[in-house]
Amino acid sequence: MSEQSTAPLSRIERRKRDMRDRLYDAAVQLFKSKGYHETTMDDIAELADTARGTVFNHYRTKSDFIKEWASRRRQLGTEAMMAIPAEPGVSVAERVRAYFRVMGRLNAETYDLTLAMGTGWVASGGPITDEPWLADEILGLLRELHAEEAFRSEVDLSDLAHLLRDAYLGLMFRWLRNQEDAFDFPKALDRVIDIVLVGALPPSPGDQAGHEARP
Repeated sequence: MSEQSTAPLSRIERRKRDMRDRLYDAAVQLFKSKGYHETTMDDIAELADTARGTVFNHYRTKSDFIKEWASRRRQLGTEAMMAIPAEPGVSVAERVRAYFRVMGRLNAETYDLTLAMGTGWVASGGPITDEPWLADEILGLLRELHAEEAFRSEVDLSDLAHLLRDAYLGLMFRWLRNQEDAFDFPKALDRVIDIVLVGALPPSPGDQAGHEARP
């Protein structure tokens, strides 16, 4: 992704950022303790010790907190993906796996919050009305890594990005619906993402030779 400006923030910008973070932290705390549906914007304003109007200045709707939560997770996934050195032998697929391993770990570590956010997202119509932010993020990363050369020539990167998103969300909702000690979400996500990637990768020389040798 393009480099962000390293220019220091002005005092006003820092105050806006700090207030936005304060409101976000208050919302997250309330969503975990009370639940998404039971939390109101007034509750968030009270816990953040600010006016109700201030909340709406930074987050127009309650669902905007969900978008912020998801954005922060995607940023951590991106950092993990791009931190892997671009060296010979390090494939694009390995970077994609690193991205989703971070997402899987974060979900597993914060089950209650993930459940609250996932429930709220569905209730607010997110799966239908929201832009596919995760797919867009992955697509941008794949293009930045010139991933066309890493996958089979007939694989469309946009299709692959959306398929990865769908696999991730589908597994996450299945995990949230059937939370059991035996359901290791990070490991299950690793397997699901690998299934998608293996289908998009060209066959290895050994696989190709074995296929051609079959009668």
